[in-house]
Amino acid sequence: MTSHHPYRRIVEDLRRAIEQGRYRPGDAVPSQAELCEQYGVTSGTARSALQRLVSDGVLIPVAGKGYYVRGYSRRPVRVQVTREPEGEVLVQAVRPPAILSDLLGGDDLVVRRRAIAGDAIRDRYYPGWVVERAPRLGQTLPVEDDLGEVSAAAIRLQPEVPVRVISRMPTPEETRLLRLPQGTTVLEHAAILYCLDGRVVSARVATAAGDRYQLDFTTSLNWGG
Repeated sequence: MTSHHPYRRIVEDLRRAIEQGRYRPGDAVPSQAELCEQYGVTSGTARSALQRLVSDGVLIPVAGKGYYVRGYSRRPVRVQVTREPEGEVLVQAVRPPAILSDLLGGDDLVVRRRAIAGDAIRDRYYPGWVVERAPRLGQTLPVEDDLGEVSAAAIRLQPEVPVRVISRMPTPEETRLLRLPQGTTVLEHAAILYCLDGRVVSARVATAAGDRYQLDFTTSLNWGG
């Protein structure tokens, strides 16, 4: 049964109009003032209804212009496990993200090599023992083949690469770096590389806007030898 509360009526009516194609991706929906007049509500009620649709990922607010129907036109983000992305690389000693903490040594600092290509944040995390044996991974110079550095350090890798892809809400930093509209999820692809003795050599994480991109990846690798 449909609620007759003005706030709910606005949300449900606009959602229905969008689902029926009366407002298409990129179209402006009625303004806050127009909703006030149409439904006989206060500006606060109209604003709350529009913000609810923003939070639900249905609308995008554009400063000084109004609210627009969000589109979901996706294109691939190619995730390369073996090659570092081109462009500037920021190298820092950081604590690993909580979801990787157990794999990367709890609260121990790890080296993160970060590249931002506009479409995605690409992070590579290396435990301290790996950087000690392959020092170039801790330097700011680009590393074209980090697996070559690992191989030169006599670290033998397992051929299986566990992969995880999840959709989640972004952190404030990810929202800023990827210029995400409110209510936008991110897609996170994580590939974990192990050496033959079971220790983690590297965690590669690519994070992209969930409303613009899809992740394409290959999980089978042959290290040779």
